[in-house]
Amino acid sequence: MTIGSRLKRIRSVKHLRLKDVADAADISVSYLSQIENNKVNASISTLQILAKTLGIQVADLFIQPVKSDFTIIRKDERRNYKGAGGITETILSFQEDSVLESTIIEFPPKSRIKSKAKHEGEEFTYVISGSINVWLDDQFYNLDEGDIIFYISSLEHTWENKKNKKAIIFVVNTPKSY
Repeated sequence: MTIGSRLKRIRSVKHLRLKDVADAADISVSYLSQIENNKVNASISTLQILAKTLGIQVADLFIQPVKSDFTIIRKDERRNYKGAGGITETILSFQEDSVLESTIIEFPPKSRIKSKAKHEGEEFTYVISGSINVWLDDQFYNLDEGDIIFYISSLEHTWENKKNKKAIIFVVNTPKSY
C-alpha cells in the first residue's frame, strides 16, 4: 500500500472530505487529491502536517505490514480514529491483502456520521450495545442491541445514534474501503 492510499484510507475512516483535510493542512484540494492518488510525492513537512491533521504519526504512513496466514491484534495495538462528534472507529482487520474489513464504531449520545458511504461489496452491521439507526439510501432502520442488518454496499449508508446513551456497533464489509 502506498502513502497516498494510506492517507486516503485514514481520511475515509474519519469521514472527512478532501476539502476538510486540505483546509486544515493549508494545502489545496487538488494537491491533496494528487497525493492520495499517488500522482505527486509530498514533502516530509507536508506529510507531518497531514499526519497531525488526521491525528496519526507520520510513521503510520510508512509501516509495511508483515504478510502472514493469520494476524493477532492485541487490544492495546488497535488503531483508533476519532471522527467528528466524538465518534470513534477502531479498525480490527490489518491484513493488507484481505478483502474482509471489520470495524467497531462507538457513537456518543445524539451523534451521527454525516457523510454517507457508497461502494462495491456487501456489508453488515451488528449492534453490540445501545440503539442505532442505519440509513440505507433515504430510509432508516432502527436496530437495538443484538440486532443485525445486512445490505449491499452500493446503497448509500450511514449510522446515527438518536438516543441519550452511547451505542457501539460492529461493521464488517467486503471489499475493504479503508
